[in-house]
Amino acid sequence: MNSKSYSNIGFSSIMVVFVTIAFLSFGVLSLMTARADNKLTKKTAERNSDYYSVLSDSERLLGDLDTSLSQLYTSSSNEEAYFSSVNELLSSENGTFSTSADSFTYNSDDHSLTYSLRVSSLQVLSVELIILYPAEENDYHFYEMINEKTYTDMEEEATEETLHLLGGN
Repeated sequence: MNSKSYSNIGFSSIMVVFVTIAFLSFGVLSLMTARADNKLTKKTAERNSDYYSVLSDSERLLGDLDTSLSQLYTSSSNEEAYFSSVNELLSSENGTFSTSADSFTYNSDDHSLTYSLRVSSLQVLSVELIILYPAEENDYHFYEMINEKTYTDMEEEATEETLHLLGGN
């Protein structure tokens, strides 16, 4: 009699190979996901750092403005003299107020002040103020913040080359 013995080693080996390949695939995918998350975290941290740095610059500018307006208030005899001094300080032609803002505009008609600081190549922090004359002797509110916002500057994006997908002019 011829006796043949069969073993199930082939099926077990194939299962081990497939399970190993599956673990290897999941390991590689996990590594790729972790690297992508790390890059995104670093990018987000850099953007947040840039934003808060510009926000700090804005607060420093407001502090300098507050100090200058306080000095003008104490040296002015009345509201008209105060706003005349404010106009001299903040006017774009010969103003003596130094700032690191990218744009700085004072409107003497309604005593509004707008400045903006660039956060990144596409993001801008914009602040709008109204310069006030303190209502009482010990009232040191020299401005009211109307708006502080961050927006995307689409002009930067518009300067990039675009693809002309459809025919025409």
